[in-house]
Amino acid sequence: PEQVKPKTRRWVHENVLSGDIKNASAALRLVQGERPNTYLSFDFENTEARFMRHMPHVQDGSGHASLVKERFVLVIDDGFVTAPQGGDVLVAGTSFIVPDTRVKPDPPGVVRLRADGGLEAALSLLDRPPLEIMKIAGLPLDLASGQIEVDGTISLPLQKGVPLSAIEFDVLGSARDVRTDVLLKDRDLASDRLAVQVSESEVRITGDVTMDGIPASITWSQPIGKPETPRPGQLTGQLDITPDALDTLGIALPRGLVRGAAEADFSVELAKGSPPRLQLTSDLRGIRLSIPEVSWGKSEQTEASLNLSATIGDQPNVDRIALSAPGLAAEGEVRLTENGQLDRLRMNRLRLGSWLNAPVDLVGRGAGRPVGVEVRGGRIDLRPSLIHISEPTRR
Repeated sequence: PEQVKPKTRRWVHENVLSGDIKNASAALRLVQGERPNTYLSFDFENTEARFMRHMPHVQDGSGHASLVKERFVLVIDDGFVTAPQGGDVLVAGTSFIVPDTRVKPDPPGVVRLRADGGLEAALSLLDRPPLEIMKIAGLPLDLASGQIEVDGTISLPLQKGVPLSAIEFDVLGSARDVRTDVLLKDRDLASDRLAVQVSESEVRITGDVTMDGIPASITWSQPIGKPETPRPGQLTGQLDITPDALDTLGIALPRGLVRGAAEADFSVELAKGSPPRLQLTSDLRGIRLSIPEVSWGKSEQTEASLNLSATIGDQPNVDRIALSAPGLAAEGEVRLTENGQLDRLRMNRLRLGSWLNAPVDLVGRGAGRPVGVEVRGGRIDLRPSLIHISEPTRR
């Protein structure tokens, strides 16, 4: 009857656009003085339906639905949605549940999501309102190639224009064969498998990757908020500091200064419209440092402290590098040439043992040539070096 469950009828009318019903059965049990017990079940196929506003419709859907008392459940056995960009996403195994159809004015709805498709298509769907994740991050939909599987729950009230604050997400998944050179411009990030987590507050991707062939463990997180007040995303993780890794990051240090490998923690701030900002720290255990120009070195077993701040972009720039080790304390910045070679390691403070406390520059002289040393002031005490100057021999 048209007057029975008018809101449910309207929802079906607005969201189920077409389809065929078969194997339908219904039952009604009436007990005097009690609410009627209802039962309805049916199979459906060739169905086009909308499961969330602003999302593409489910196409060629088939499955089963039931209404038992006040609980409505619809399960999709087969079907797909076509993302605005990136192709189809399979949604077999997805279900839609209304736990209590009696709730007024807006009954709660639950989507138990299962999806499998291309990573670009998944990002395209995440960029639809009300999330607009990629718009907030200032990243393109073709950020990365690969495949993704997700499984989780989306809870929302069944009303028009649902605000983001009323939607709860708990979606987990994995991305396979991922590759991107967009997240860090012109840096090739690749991974066999990454873990994906989506909530109402952020998107988080975690796993082992290679960056231009350099192994690293990373976590990429992007807060979800309003597009007009975006919050920067962040890439954090661990990698091994090696001469090759420093070259990959565009940190050109004097040749021979670093040998070996040491673990380092890093974070990269990914603010919309700005080049990525890198912060890196390490105790340098496992690395041998050598500055023969000033007769100083550190063995692999000796701990030290390295703090580095840099901008990663078309022209990398090391704004601050601070190194503290036995017999040495230095702080300064690195300037690079247009082709990424060392121009000048400018140390505003360099302290070596008890004999040197001065601002010192190490100046690049081109490939294959030792760096130059410029002392710009300060204090040098040569007495600890026990230098003896003999008188000239008389003839």
